[in-house]
Order: sequence, then C-alpha cells, then structure tokens
Amino acid sequence: MYPKSFGRAFQNQALAELGFIVVAIDGLGTAGRSKAFRNHSYKNMGNNLEDHLKTIRHLAQQYAWIDTDRVGILGHSAGGYDTRRALLAFPEFYKVGVASSGDHDFRMEKAWWPEMYMDWPVDESYKAASNVTNVKNLQGKLLLVHGGMDENVNPSATFKLAEALINAGKDFDLLILPGQPHGYSGKALNFFLKKRWNYFIEHLLDKEPRWDYNFN
Repeated sequence: MYPKSFGRAFQNQALAELGFIVVAIDGLGTAGRSKAFRNHSYKNMGNNLEDHLKTIRHLAQQYAWIDTDRVGILGHSAGGYDTRRALLAFPEFYKVGVASSGDHDFRMEKAWWPEMYMDWPVDESYKAASNVTNVKNLQGKLLLVHGGMDENVNPSATFKLAEALINAGKDFDLLILPGQPHGYSGKALNFFLKKRWNYFIEHLLDKEPRWDYNFN
C-alpha cells in the first residue's frame, strides 16, 4: 500500500541517494479508494500489479533518463509476496527483486488475512495466486529474506518457495536473519538494508557493492 505519511515515504531515500529512481504506486485492490478499486482483489490477489508497469512506462515516456530495461522491485510481508509475483508475472520487465518476509502462499498463511480477499473454502484460486506453485517464469535476480522467528508470516512460506525454486532449477539467493521477528531491528536490520542496497547496486547498476555504510 502506498505510504500515507512522509516518514514512511522517505524509507527508501537511501536508494535514491545511491542513484536509483524510486517510485511507490498503490496496487489494484488496496483499501482507501473506491469499493470497485478494492473489489479487484477478491479471489484475485495475484493480479494487482498492472498499474505499476503502466505508471513506470508512462513516466519513461516523459523523462528520458528513466531506464525501463533496468527495473527492480522490493517489498516486505504482503509486499514481499508482490515482489516475487512481479518477477513471475512480468519476467521481461522486472530484472531484480528483494522479497522480505513474504506470505508466498495463502494456503500456509494465518486464516483471517487471506480469507478476507480469497474467501473460503480453499479452491483453485489459492493455487493460482501462489508463488510456490508458479515458479517456472522466474528470469531475473531474486533475493528472498525472512526472519527466523517471524511471528506473523511463518518462515515456512519462504522455505517452501525456496524448495520449489530449487526443484525447478531456478537461480536465487536466500538470507535468513536468525532470531528476527516479522519486523527486523538492530544490527540485523542494518545487515538486511546493506544486503538489499548491494543487491540492486550489483544487479541493476552493474557496480561493485560496498559494505562500509555509516548508520550513525
């Protein structure tokens, strides 16, 4: 969901200072708009990213310095699901993704959250929306991240996705942050941020990553 405050909007300021163009776009189906806008998500959670592509391509038509051949995406929790979904649904567009603490399969999630959108009982729509059962399209670089003690989205979702990617012969990277809950903190958070920045620096900018970032 698009940030509703400057504080949240500036969370990715560091990426902008590293040389990236950063945009945040509401996905189809999020709350806070019309009922019709939100209804798009009903039993259709895997299909809410078209506006992102349209917006980026529209901006690229206006500003020549936007390079649509090198587009990355990041997200946490439901955004982690969307990040992986973006690389799956639009493999020719998204080249790099960092998906942290993603709920990659709603059949493995806590009951109340997916059932608001996917309804009950569990049917083929759950399978269609799953990142675990849809891994064959992966082409770009993908970093999966999860806290080892996540109390919100069970790490098994990321492990199951990793297993599916391995079985499909897909290349990806995996980072587990031991002892971390759903939201990372302290040294583990700094470690994660550095890994995420460096992943984009290496695979989008084709530059040598660095490690001596100053968080003070």
